[in-house]
Amino acid sequence: MKIKKRKLEIEGNFDKITNLKNTNGSYSLVNPSTRKFIIKHLNESNVLENYLFKNLKERQIKDLFDYLNYDFFLLLDFKDKEVLNIGCGEGTESLFFAKYGAKQVYSFELNPERLNMLEQRAKKMNLHKKIYLFNGDFTEVKLKGDSFDIITSIGVLEWLPKKEPFKEMIQNLTKIRQALRKKGKVLVTIENRLNPIYFLGFTHHHEIPFAPLMPRFIANILTKLFKGKPYLTHTYTKNIYIKIFRNAGFKNIEIYPVLFGYQEPQFVINSVKMYRHFLRKYGFKLSLEIGGALLSLLPDFILSRIVPAYVIIGEK
Repeated sequence: MKIKKRKLEIEGNFDKITNLKNTNGSYSLVNPSTRKFIIKHLNESNVLENYLFKNLKERQIKDLFDYLNYDFFLLLDFKDKEVLNIGCGEGTESLFFAKYGAKQVYSFELNPERLNMLEQRAKKMNLHKKIYLFNGDFTEVKLKGDSFDIITSIGVLEWLPKKEPFKEMIQNLTKIRQALRKKGKVLVTIENRLNPIYFLGFTHHHEIPFAPLMPRFIANILTKLFKGKPYLTHTYTKNIYIKIFRNAGFKNIEIYPVLFGYQEPQFVINSVKMYRHFLRKYGFKLSLEIGGALLSLLPDFILSRIVPAYVIIGEK
């Protein structure tokens, strides 16, 4: 499938995004054959349900289909807003925005096949008249200034850098801020560098174990040694994220810890007291209650810094 600068079935102004280049992105939650099966059987709920639960992991199913999984987006009002969804993937967030009141949703994605799936789903849900599709590399595209009310980056910002993560994260956020209208908002979800699971050797971005916790130069050396490429998917701590957003020109920055991760949020929290309560009641993950209980014993100044992920909102 070849998608250029185009829309779904309605006329529209595409000056908001210019210099768009076609690209063949590779990342996806599912492989091409699975995607084709899903598209083919979107209208056969029983066939589709049986296939999904037989062949996919629960997280993949949620990311693909459970738009109610993103109820923490109620932190922002999307009603009658023009929204740019950067890295829309198969479209779960875009469909959510369109379903819950957005005036228009501009869905931007590197992988054209993921956009194809979004197109089919939008038609099935009768949301296609609100959704525009764009295929390209966000780091290379230009955004027209003062074009959007809300711009979202859901688990995407850390994937964009190509050489200098800290500097390029500021550059990409600056580009986002310039494309927002006055008082417009950006919503970013991203992992915390001190995510508790990193201390157990788990990672989120295909890094070598413990890489997010290492000094950057050591993580870079080891990543080059074992993976043949530099370490670029940097995550940061709460204070560094605030610094990055401020350097990009955002004000009124709000940062919310998320349990147990932005991919499958159970709670969006805003205090150490609440975090401690949820850890004791539910565990860090529902299957790791002992770990959660142990974490909850940490003093406030440490516990406040060890959360899985953040929702970050900034205002132009």
